[in-house]
Amino acid sequence: MSKLFDWLAIICAFLSIWLAILYNFIEFEIFNEYHSMISFVPVIAILSLGIYSVVTILWRVYNFNDCHKEAFELHAEIKEARADLITRGFVFQ
Repeated sequence: MSKLFDWLAIICAFLSIWLAILYNFIEFEIFNEYHSMISFVPVIAILSLGIYSVVTILWRVYNFNDCHKEAFELHAEIKEARADLITRGFVFQ
């Protein structure tokens, strides 16, 4: 639950700063010049998070390790189980 509170604290801090800049509670000349861009900052942040998530998932899928030794052991166990079932009278189709 503490990770949830960490994320909520970050989101609240970001939103409070963004709203303060958007509604001119913090007055700097540069904020007035880029007021139209500042209003789209949350959309840009969400899109960036989505792109980062997709790239991270794709990278981890690409680097997923194959377990050849374990696959060989699993096939051997399957053959052993089939042989045991055949000796007990099970018929495979």
